[in-house]
Formats: sequence, C-alpha cells, structure tokens
Amino acid sequence: MARAGAWLSAAALVLATFARALAGGPDFAAPEPGSYALPPLGAAADGAVLLPDGTATTLHALFAGKAVLLAFVYSACSDAEGCPLATAAFHRVGRLLRDDPDTRAGLRLLSLSFDPARDTPEAMARFAGSVDREGLDWQFLTTASPEALRPILAAYGQAIVPERDPEGRPSGGIAHLLRVFLIDPSGRIRNVYSASLLGAEFLVSDVRTLLREPRASQGSDPGPIALPAAGRDAMVRPRRLRRWRSGFADWPRCSSREPPSSPARGKRRAATSSARRRSSIRNSTRS
Repeated sequence: MARAGAWLSAAALVLATFARALAGGPDFAAPEPGSYALPPLGAAADGAVLLPDGTATTLHALFAGKAVLLAFVYSACSDAEGCPLATAAFHRVGRLLRDDPDTRAGLRLLSLSFDPARDTPEAMARFAGSVDREGLDWQFLTTASPEALRPILAAYGQAIVPERDPEGRPSGGIAHLLRVFLIDPSGRIRNVYSASLLGAEFLVSDVRTLLREPRASQGSDPGPIALPAAGRDAMVRPRRLRRWRSGFADWPRCSSREPPSSPARGKRRAATSSARRRSSIRNSTRS
C-alpha cells in the first residue's frame, strides 16, 4: 500500500511538472534547426541495462542508428526542478513532434534509473504507464544491480549520493546533478542539458539539427568522452564548476540542499576539526 501511494505521489508530481514544462524552458527562443553546429563532446558509453519487461540489452544497442535523448532519473524524485522536469520535457518533445513523423522516426528517448534497488523492471513499467509518451519511442530502463549501474554513472560523470536525515538514517532521496544527454546516430554526445536549458523547443531544434547532418559527417570513431569531472565534491559544491559549453551553465541537483551526512560534508568537517586541533596544540606549545 505504501509503495502504491508513493507511485501515486510520483505520478501527481510529474503531472504537475508538465504545466511548468508546457510553459517552455529558457526565456529566449531556440535557434533554427541546422543554423548552428553541435561539436562532438566524446563517445557515449555503453552499459548493460534492463527493459521494463526484464529483457537484458545494452545502451549501444538502443542507440544504434537513432538520435537519442538520455536522461538519468529515479522514480521517487520529489523535486519538481529535477527528474520530473526531464520527464515533462520529454513529454512536450512528443507534443511538438506530432506533425513531424520523420523526426519522430529518427528519435529515441531513454529514461535510465540510477536507483535499481527500488526501480526494478516492474517498477519502471509502472512508471512508464503513468506517463503519456505521445507515441514516441521512449524506453524506461534500469539495471540489474548497483554494480551494473556504477560504470555507467562513472562514464557519464553522473554523480549520486544517497541522502540521510539529521540522525544519519537513509531518507530515500538521492542528491544528484540533473543531466540530459543528446547522442547522435553515430554514438557521440553532442550536447548536455541542465534544468535551466531543458526546454523542449531546444531539444527538438538540436535533434532536428543532428538528423539533418549527412551521416558521413558524423564519423565512425567518436573517440573517448571529454566531459568535465563531476565527482562528489563537484556535486555538493556545484558553484565551483566553471561554465563549460552552454549546457553546463547551471547544474542543480534533485535536492536543493547538501545531504546532512554526505561523505563530502563529513570529510570537510573532519578535516576542519583536525586542523583546529593541530593549531590549538601548536599555540599551547609555544605559550
């Protein structure tokens, strides 16, 4: 019963976030498709994933020959500026492409959970059923275990930290950076979006730009990924990150506060306390 209530709450949050997404994203217009270039940022990594029916597959198998929008999410996210915003933006992409069958045919949307303990294939099937996919090729994925997920997160620089309450107990939330990746039909990352730039109009314009490129220009050897590091310290202190291309101007987490007992916070507190003790000892020795 509790799990069913959680799903109803998550579905209500997604529906509420649709209203925000329908109002658009940034306050400036998306550029005309094909009027700009999207330089490759590196190769999109592979990884073993599960479809909602439990079928095992890989990210590269799902990428093959498609322009792909890949969002890292978890179904229990309760921040309207986080995972539900990505889901709502994907929904609006479908609405914008209702009269564009060619772009729809060349696009695939992937929502990959980083919470495999709760987001089982069955849970992702329920999540998919709560979303109006507007007839898009939109897959809801998970992994078989945290061990299978870990290399995928590392390859895409998707840092996550389980949140804890003031007593140090797991709260069920996961602090993370909201990131959506645009991947071309040759398997190269071409853009990365944060919440502030996750307007559906921008997504559609970028997808159309990719699909208008000659396939030969997309190359066959995308090379290694060249994304900036997004480790624990970068996640809990995002203001230190420098602006890196337009997609990284603002990297909010799905939690507006640093987890009270996050590893990074604990290390900083321990280091500060140790430094103060050493300073106190030196001063007392001198006196």
